[in-house]
Amino acid sequence: MFRITAGESGERLFVSKGCATCHNAQRPAASKLTLTGVAASMWNHASLLRAEPPRPEPPRIDADEMREVLSEYWARQFFENSGNAARGKRSFAAKHCVECHTGAGPGPVLPARAGTYNGMNMVSALWRHGPTMLEQMNRKHIPWPVFKAGEMADLIAWLNLGAKK
Repeated sequence: MFRITAGESGERLFVSKGCATCHNAQRPAASKLTLTGVAASMWNHASLLRAEPPRPEPPRIDADEMREVLSEYWARQFFENSGNAARGKRSFAAKHCVECHTGAGPGPVLPARAGTYNGMNMVSALWRHGPTMLEQMNRKHIPWPVFKAGEMADLIAWLNLGAKK
């Protein structure tokens, strides 16, 4: 069974094992790969490690070290925000979030502070508060909004700016 870790030592291992020598700023698009896709890529990658000019023997990376590298590199996509705050502000209004999440101040009333939002805590919040939100929306005759992944990323980006711009 594969378990994803927080990948705290993944970046350090990526550098210390020599991966960063060739993969400095450019890394393959891991978000488009499954773990078996990563395995196939690594299999095919082995021939490059022995190509001209001669390279030293590839470093040994044990299973726990590979777990850390993959967790940092591959799973990080689940924790990063890449949305557009201006579009997020528009979605906040268009999806009727503003109907319940308003207060006396300039921004919405939300449980966390700006800069703390990511996909993981949005999933958690919806799991915990979704039924209550649905009940309130039904009471106010607001249809449940549907978000595409990019729209949620935009909303999160706006919330992380303090929802003021």
